[in-house]
Amino acid sequence: PALANASLLFNSVGFTQLSKVLTTPAIATIERARGHGAPLDGPRLVCLVLIHIGVYIASVADVTLNRTGTLVALANVVVTARYKTEWSAASRAAIARRRAGRATHERPETIALDERAAVQELVEATLPWAALALLPAMALFEAPQIARCLRTFDLAAYGRLFVIAVLGAWTSATGYMVIGRLSALTHQVLGQFKMACLLLGSAVVLGADLNAQQLGGASVTMLSILCYTRATLTQRAALAKRDESGGRDERAGLLGAASPTRRRAKRSPTNGGR
Repeated sequence: PALANASLLFNSVGFTQLSKVLTTPAIATIERARGHGAPLDGPRLVCLVLIHIGVYIASVADVTLNRTGTLVALANVVVTARYKTEWSAASRAAIARRRAGRATHERPETIALDERAAVQELVEATLPWAALALLPAMALFEAPQIARCLRTFDLAAYGRLFVIAVLGAWTSATGYMVIGRLSALTHQVLGQFKMACLLLGSAVVLGADLNAQQLGGASVTMLSILCYTRATLTQRAALAKRDESGGRDERAGLLGAASPTRRRAKRSPTNGGR
């Protein structure tokens, strides 16, 4: 979060959104190298490309570059991809530990409760420390703003700031739940969905003055995310069907291998075969 805020400080909103596009291939590469998650098949890969084309179209109107901002944005991409994949791996390990003593076949409701409880415990254990880790970054990047706030006390402003902080903590916690129970790549796609919702919502609800290019890019992103969701569900069903058929073939092979043994046992003298 600190590097993301620093990227907004040194860059325009458009360039910050474009830099986030690089986080998706970084996450996909790390997860693929670790063997986590389902591999990206053709339809999902095409949908991901279209999602980020839509983000580019929606953001290209507000892009300015500078050396410091570019370095901060690239650092944010690397740290974000690494952080999300590490959190996803830690969440999977916590879920596996929680389910180690359970039966193999459990109801879906029980599995969901186990996943939610395991990730929630991880969030409660790490989120306070993560908040404390932000203090040095706050002092480094936002020292003038903090000093100005201390000089001028405004109760209403501090009240609004407290509400924003609570909402931000809740957003972070739900984001961690998404990463833990789904995947880092899903969380990244959800972030692009949020961007598209903000653009379209600001135009529809608030009457923001957006041009056709921005509205078109947000619409392409939204439709591509819907197609990505459909492709992901289709691939998941195909993988589940393949695993189920593979399990049946394996059981049939074991039974076939055991049949000659049973036949020989029936023909042996001890079993009255002669």
